[in-house]
Amino acid sequence: MTIHGKIEYRMSDSGSKSEGFRAFLTDEEGRIYKLYRADRLPYGDPFFQPLDGMEAEVIGTFEEDTGYFLVETIILDDGSELPANDEEDIENQEEKSI
Repeated sequence: MTIHGKIEYRMSDSGSKSEGFRAFLTDEEGRIYKLYRADRLPYGDPFFQPLDGMEAEVIGTFEEDTGYFLVETIILDDGSELPANDEEDIENQEEKSI
């Protein structure tokens, strides 16, 4: 499944045991998806932090019952492709934007 929208990396679940920064995707219709990567905790994942505020296509699997979206790949509006399991790609993207 591919969804286009704006990525946000913000505080979530304030005051609970699950409090922490996490990534969300808001699509063009205003629907919000909770993003996470395989084998990673959804809170505090540094992969998403530099993507905060960016428009992108997010490719992965939507879990209807939880509202979570398992991210496989992110394609930025400039065409850059970031595999969600590759830390080097996000570091390279950060360097390009500086």
